[in-house]
Amino acid sequence: MSAAKADGFVISYMKKLLNEDIDFEELAVRYNQQAAMADHDFRKSLEELEKKEADLVAKIARATRAIMEGSPLAEELERQSSIVSKELEETREKITKLKNNVSVYMSAEILEKKFSEYRQLVVGDYYSQRLLVEEMIGKVIIYEGGYIDVLLKGESESNHTRELYF
Repeated sequence: MSAAKADGFVISYMKKLLNEDIDFEELAVRYNQQAAMADHDFRKSLEELEKKEADLVAKIARATRAIMEGSPLAEELERQSSIVSKELEETREKITKLKNNVSVYMSAEILEKKFSEYRQLVVGDYYSQRLLVEEMIGKVIIYEGGYIDVLLKGESESNHTRELYF
């Protein structure tokens, strides 16, 4: 199958998708429910990482105190403290990344405006369409026999409702 045919299909699919009658209130509720679930997972992950950070800081403090007090294990504690310090640094980097990846909640009005922008892009020139594809499409699968499956961003093959087209 040629790339032009696949491109044409994806653009046609997006036109169909964007021109459906959409209940933006319901879409906003579902979108925000997913964001709330992601927030719950976010808080749980953040709590776990912050607990790990506190444990590592406490380990380093105990090791430092033991070294300063002349513990017979000072040499081993110094070796272990560099490993724990590296683990602490990695944990702090994970916390920073996690905090930068927070959920966004959407109102029906914002979603309607976004869809309006998408509708303008899909009927625009080639570059507008490419921009839309990059923003919306996660993956395009072309099967033997010419079947094409389009997965939107955030959609995985396991939770995707199959709609195969020629």
